Amino acid sequence: MQLQGFYLRLKVKWLMVFISMSACVDRIEFDVPEPGLLTIIEGSITDQPGPYTVKISQGLRLDSDSSTHAPVSGAELTLFDDEGNEETFIESGLGSYKTLGVIQGQIGHSYFIRVVMPDGVIYESVPDKLNSVGEIQQIRYSFESRTAAMEWGDVDASVFNVFIDADAGPDSEPYVRWRYTGTYKVETFPELHMTYNPPYTPYKNPRPCSGYQIVPGPIGSGGSLEKVGDCICCICWVSDYERLPQLSDTQLITNNQFSNINVGEVLLTRAAFHDKYLIE
Repeated sequence: MQLQGFYLRLKVKWLMVFISMSACVDRIEFDVPEPGLLTIIEGSITDQPGPYTVKISQGLRLDSDSSTHAPVSGAELTLFDDEGNEETFIESGLGSYKTLGVIQGQIGHSYFIRVVMPDGVIYESVPDKLNSVGEIQQIRYSFESRTAAMEWGDVDASVFNVFIDADAGPDSEPYVRWRYTGTYKVETFPELHMTYNPPYTPYKNPRPCSGYQIVPGPIGSGGSLEKVGDCICCICWVSDYERLPQLSDTQLITNNQFSNINVGEVLLTRAAFHDKYLIE
């Protein structure tokens, strides 16, 4: 009886607390202003000949259903160096601005840009010194077996990891970005292109660049392929780019050497390794 009485009292106590708390809640109505989109300015300068490119775009809302950033057109950009030289960018495409080659980056010199947005807002970067980054000494790769879970089951997702050793260069604080590009050859067959127009039967429609055309053939064959020239689109070169920026700092240096830095990975596919794969 004592346990039952405690249980009843506990129920009543919680009920009272719930009613008391609920009675103190009032809904507040107010207008939430539209979030301001961030401006994204991305670009770089190297000691290689230009042109150097700067891209300007707008950020995305958190609830956006698109991953495409809207380009910002009509901005005015100027590149400055530490010797008093300056160069104006030209807009080569929507939101993409390029130099004309007046200024070329030099090791040991500092550079910054000034951006005047279409609405008059001015952004200016902090002068940044162009440091030497040493030299790459060795490139290695190692196979790593992986699987990826798909709706129909696990599939092979094995990769080759790419590692490098490099000299860190003469600077005491070498902050380095590693850039990785893979290139491989793909052979296509544009003469086999078909046009589909349901509910009609597909018909042969070789690409003009294939060097083939359709000539009359047996009834029901849809014609025959006849070669009339060389194919100019049968060999394509595909590029793989880094998925995320690869950065290094002094914590990865031993005796002024970068050792075993993982700069990228190559997905093991038939297309990529049908012939050869180039790493740059």
